Amino acid sequence: MTQRNQMVVFFAKMARKGYRQKKSFLQVSMTSQHIHDYQSYSRLARDHYENFPVASWLISAKYRQSLHAIYAFARTADDYADEAMFDGRRMEELKKWRHLLDECIAGNAKDPLFLTLADTIEKHALPHALFYDLLDAFEQDVQQSEYANWSGIVDYARRSANPIGRLYLSIHGYRHEQLNVYSDAICSALQFTNFWQDVSVDLEKKRVYIPTNIMQGFGYSLERLYQRDENQAFTQVIQYLVAQTQTMFDEGKKLIPLLDGRLQKEIAMIVLGGEMILQKIKKQRYCVLSQRPMIKKRDKLYMLLRACLGYAS
Repeated sequence: MTQRNQMVVFFAKMARKGYRQKKSFLQVSMTSQHIHDYQSYSRLARDHYENFPVASWLISAKYRQSLHAIYAFARTADDYADEAMFDGRRMEELKKWRHLLDECIAGNAKDPLFLTLADTIEKHALPHALFYDLLDAFEQDVQQSEYANWSGIVDYARRSANPIGRLYLSIHGYRHEQLNVYSDAICSALQFTNFWQDVSVDLEKKRVYIPTNIMQGFGYSLERLYQRDENQAFTQVIQYLVAQTQTMFDEGKKLIPLLDGRLQKEIAMIVLGGEMILQKIKKQRYCVLSQRPMIKKRDKLYMLLRACLGYAS
């Protein structure tokens, strides 16, 4: 067997081991309102469906616990803003989560997740503002359901997604601002990809991230969207948004060759996941109301192989 074939077999085994069918966060990760131990929030990072890996085995083990804790912090807050079980008390739960973060920042953490988070913040000198930005975005999800223009969703992604990329880089010792700029492009593109992927899901929550002025520019409207009218004007809107998002990925991908080793492969996997969803949207002719594109097991294997054998474009 050639060395390349041996690598293919190895990665196939790892993919089967590391990317099982995912269960929902609320099924697998919470014993009460909060996450109580590292095992549970590490499992959350593995088991919650995402279009990309979250601190996977590609990441060095010395960084993985910190990244899993950050993901659990963000994922929990996101679920407070989104999941049906929190209807009627979303802001109350987010307020409690913010209080736990305040205690964490002040050095008074008691919850095991926030103890790990406090250690992570201190060890890597992470900016406190990035964690508050995430909470601001999730609170905005409760309070705002529509966006007038592109700059509105860009500002949302600046707080909902970009902090995660910056935290990833900081934990690995990358502090150069230009790297953060590339990371922001990737993270915002991932957020937007999720928007176009989940148009029908978000409609069920009475939430629309497609900017109203872009819909109007193609002769479409919010009224038609809520009627789930998947006409030519709608598919033209999605085609335009997909193209804009791919341009952001193209800019952000300049980050990948500037990173070293395992982090480079992880970020390549993350970008590949987002781009694959965009490709699936194209293949279904931008009809995202009638069909939600998803990353499947064979897609993850392809992403893993491309990332590990060399991802250049």
